[in-house]
Amino acid sequence: RGVLPAAAAARGRSGAVTLRVRLLLVLVAVVAAGLLVSGVVTYTALRSYLYTQVDQQLTAVSPQGLAREIIECASNVAGPGQCTLPPGHSVAVAPGSFAELVQPGGGSFGLWFGPSQRPPKLPTSLPDGPFTASAPGHGSAYRVLAQTLPNGDTLVLASPLASVQLTLARLSLADGLVSPAVPLGLAVRAWGTVR
Repeated sequence: RGVLPAAAAARGRSGAVTLRVRLLLVLVAVVAAGLLVSGVVTYTALRSYLYTQVDQQLTAVSPQGLAREIIECASNVAGPGQCTLPPGHSVAVAPGSFAELVQPGGGSFGLWFGPSQRPPKLPTSLPDGPFTASAPGHGSAYRVLAQTLPNGDTLVLASPLASVQLTLARLSLADGLVSPAVPLGLAVRAWGTVR
């Protein structure tokens, strides 16, 4: 008779530990899910903010002023092609930006603001408003704005996204290190308390 109550008590203690372990696992899972959702929301919000900043820089540039810079640069270069504008120019764009003046007949001239790189690969039909275009090979992506000028020329301005991509990669790395560490630390601490 004394053995049965002891066995029942042992089973009860065993059931309580199992319940504690289950609660611990649920708590860790909820924290991990919360951190995952928080990381995705933070990444998305920061990406949207940074892209909006680049878009505002693109739309703030005077199309006529930029077209004048391209034409002036083109007049100093023999034949069609691309030239690099030295520091101190009058157009405020991010270093490494690329501009192209495309004429209705198909002629074009490109202008680099800083060291020339690979220009973005543009779609045949340019969308309205800013869009993202990749560079051929392993170059940085660009945020691009195409505008039609009163004379029918199309002005394309592309700003590199290298700094935006670097910032987002650092955020992803930090989130990738912290997100697993917090639930793991919580699980270890809680397991010590439960035992």
